[in-house]
Formats: sequence, C-alpha cells, structure tokens
Amino acid sequence: MRSVIGSIGRTLVGLCMATAALAAAPVEPIRPDDYLTDTRAKAMHGEIGPDGTRLAAAVERDAVRRIEVVDLKQPSAARPITSGAGIDDFPTWAPDGQSVVFQSTRGATTKLYRVAVSGGPEVPLTFGSGDDLHPRLSRSGRFLAFDSNRSGNYDIWVLELASGKLARVTTDPEPDFYPVWSPNDRALAFTSARSGRFEVWIQPLGRGRQAVRFTSGSGHQAHPDWSTGGWIAYDSDQNGKVRVAALATAQGSQEVSLSGGATNEEFPRFTPDGRAVLAQVTEGERVGLKLRPCPFGPGTVVAPVSPTSVPGTGPATGAVIAEG
Repeated sequence: MRSVIGSIGRTLVGLCMATAALAAAPVEPIRPDDYLTDTRAKAMHGEIGPDGTRLAAAVERDAVRRIEVVDLKQPSAARPITSGAGIDDFPTWAPDGQSVVFQSTRGATTKLYRVAVSGGPEVPLTFGSGDDLHPRLSRSGRFLAFDSNRSGNYDIWVLELASGKLARVTTDPEPDFYPVWSPNDRALAFTSARSGRFEVWIQPLGRGRQAVRFTSGSGHQAHPDWSTGGWIAYDSDQNGKVRVAALATAQGSQEVSLSGGATNEEFPRFTPDGRAVLAQVTEGERVGLKLRPCPFGPGTVVAPVSPTSVPGTGPATGAVIAEG
C-alpha cells in the first residue's frame, strides 16, 4: 500500500512540476508570418484593441460573417460578439476597450451599431435613408466618422455620439470613403477618386478648410490608417498586386513598404504603439490577418503647418498637413 501511495505521490509531484513549468514558460512571440486568427475561417478588416491584447475582426464561417474578438495570447479562443441577421463588418474599438462599433446589413440599409465586448444588445447608432459604412471612432471617443450615401453621393460624415448631431464633412461629386482620425482628432484621412483614381486625401476639420491630396504616383492608394506618431499607412494597387505602405505626414518624406511576400495585403491598421500594422493578407483561398513591423517606430513626425501644398510629382511624397 505504501508503495502505491508513494507512486501516486511522485506522479502528483511530477504533474505539479510540469504544470508549473508550463505556467512559467513565456508566451511565444508573434512572428510576421503568423496568422492571428483561425485559418479555417476568413478573417477580414481587423483592428487591435487599445490595450494591445485583443483583436476584433469580421470573421466569415460557413458563409456567415460576424464580429469576433480574439485574445492574441490564445488565437484559437475567438468568440463572436454579434449575432443578428445580416453581414457584420468593419469593427472599430472604443478608446476604453469596452465596446466595438461596426456596420451591418441587418436592416433595409447598412447602418452602424455598437456592442459591448462582454456581450449584450447591439445598439443602432445611425438612422435614416442610405447606407452608412466604414465607422471609425475618434481617439477621444466623442465622435464617429463614417461614409454615407444618404445625400445621394458617398461623402464623409461625423456623428457626435452624446448629442446625436450629424455633420457632413465632404461634398465633392466623386465618392469619398473610409475615413480615419488624425492623432489629435482635428483632421480626417480618407479615400477619394476626385483626382481620377483612388488616392488618400486629408480633410482638416474646421469651417472653410480644404482637403489636401496626400498620396501621389501610379496605381491606386486606399484605406488609410493614421498612427499616433504621424504616419499614414494605406494599401497600394500596383499592376494588380496590392501591398501595404506608409508615408509620414512631414514634408518630403518617402514611402516605406510594409508588405511581406503574400499576393495581396490590404486594409492596414496600426497597433496602439505604432510599431506594426495589422494587415489583411490573401494567400490563395486563405484570407487572414498578420502583423507587419514598422521600421520607422512610433516617433512623432507631424508638421503643424498650413495645408497649402500638395504632394510632389515623385513616386510618393508627403504633403504638409495642418493639425492645429
């Protein structure tokens, strides 16, 4: 009997030591070619939360697209936070990390909704005619930017969440879409075809301020994101291949490529610390999300001067952007 008890005791001690070793083992770092989401499903339009530990994305499983939240330490433990009818897409985090705003086709038109990350009701934020797309919350959390065709043309709009006041920001006859806030919430970058092809433009907020073209060169540039350090990332379509690049908002800066070797990489979103971008990567039939390191780091490069110049005629040259 003593030998049996001793054997059980040694086994328990061994299990405890093994468990302790596993608990003490460091979490494997995320490598640039690691998918951050379940590769059995299509994960799109992702954004990493404010604390850098969670990811929200539109995930398509069995032809049903929902917003899911992924713990970056346990990517296999994704959980859906939306459940209504329709297609849910383009999540954006609230600054406190407690909720997500997204677009959904669950009604007659596409509208914007908010849902708590912990679960709960999906609260509508926009109403009326037309489709409301591509929501982005301001860094303060007070305002929601989006594009809408409620006026008959796709323009950029801003909603003050507390009051419900709605303001139209752009009025160009060409479509403007996919807005993103500047580091201090005083300007919006967006995609527009007003130059004859898709490019990134900057609209300083304020009465009488004019939009400034930010990107130039061949191909199409779209879907911008703006880091706290003053860089704007976007996807660039060159000869049928889409890659992710970034350009500083300082005058005379040169474009930096952030893409790996995948066929297409698009919809970049900076990590909260600005040291990497999250990109949607398409490799054959697989669509998922990967991190791409930023060689320039999080340093601030924004030039607070008047937006009186446009990019030069080189491959890609930064415009002077006003943020004051």
